[in-house]
This record gives sequence, C-alpha cells and structure tokens, in this order.
Amino acid sequence: MHSRLARCSPSRQLLVPAEIVDRFNKAINAGLADPTMKARLADLGGTVLPGSPADFGRLIVDETKKWAKVITFADIKPE
Repeated sequence: MHSRLARCSPSRQLLVPAEIVDRFNKAINAGLADPTMKARLADLGGTVLPGSPADFGRLIVDETKKWAKVITFADIKPE
C-alpha cells in the first residue's frame, strides 16, 4: 500500500497565479532535497519524488487510468 502527499491549490475557478505556484514548488523541492528531510522521510518508509506541478498532474492522470483498469477488471463495486 502507498499514499501520496502533495500540496494542491483550489480548482481552476480560483486559479493561483503561476508565480505563486512556482515559488511554492521551488521551496517544496528544496526542502525535499535536504538530506535531513530525505532521511526522515525514508525512516518513515517514504520515497521522495520532487517535480513540477505538471509532473504531478501526469502522475495523477496515469495512476487514475491504471487503477480504473484494475477496478474494472476485478469488477469492484462501491459498498
């Protein structure tokens, strides 16, 4: 089992300016690059995956497609 932790902003209707998103992304990636932070996350069983907002968007799309196939194949239904 795995989970994701990400910083997301409100929907496109409340679009956050690109320069704010870029500042957050740079700061978060800098924190994730810190050896102490990386070690602590590894101690907790985490894997650091720094990247851009576009990278994360692609990850979400890819994971949604992958798990949709699993759910369909296994005929999983909500309870």
